[in-house]
Amino acid sequence: MDAYAAEQAALNEIMAEDAFNQQGALVDRLQQEGQASMGQAGVSRQKAIQSRIAAAGRNSAIADASLKSSVEQSRRNMRQIAIQRYGADLQAKANLMIRLKHCRIFLCQKWDLLELLLPR
Repeated sequence: MDAYAAEQAALNEIMAEDAFNQQGALVDRLQQEGQASMGQAGVSRQKAIQSRIAAAGRNSAIADASLKSSVEQSRRNMRQIAIQRYGADLQAKANLMIRLKHCRIFLCQKWDLLELLLPR
């Protein structure tokens, strides 16, 4: 498995984990709202429900920020992998060009030697 595929697999795992976390958070929120609604009647019950909803919203925002950060880091990693691959490809081409240059010089030197040895 190459580096790009490994990074993509890691990102897929992060996305799957986030989906499970969101589902768990939804169940928790519904349970908390149910418990809050079973409390005292009137203003205090409404405040308890609002407090639980606010906490769920805050937790959701934290989870979203974490997921966004993970996705952006994964994109940076993939971009770095692409840059490293491009650099390696350029280096390989440069190495081939140097070898070909030496071969051409060698062939030219042989050709000049042949011209000197062969009568015209």
